Amino acid sequence: MLEYFVLEDKDNDDTDFHTQDRIQSQEPVDTADDKIFTLGEIRNAVESTGNKKEPGEDEITGEIYESAF
Repeated sequence: MLEYFVLEDKDNDDTDFHTQDRIQSQEPVDTADDKIFTLGEIRNAVESTGNKKEPGEDEITGEIYESAF
């Protein structure tokens, strides 16, 4: 599934923008309003997606999220 949805990441094709983006993605993002989620809160969010709903643009269904969780 990942091979279908995620493009191969080749850093030799990077533009300056991509190089900066790659560097920034390696740094943790901490903001004053960050919240720590409990396992129960995450479970409730995943379970509330429902298996009967249409998937989003990524084509990932609620059933896939539940299986992965």
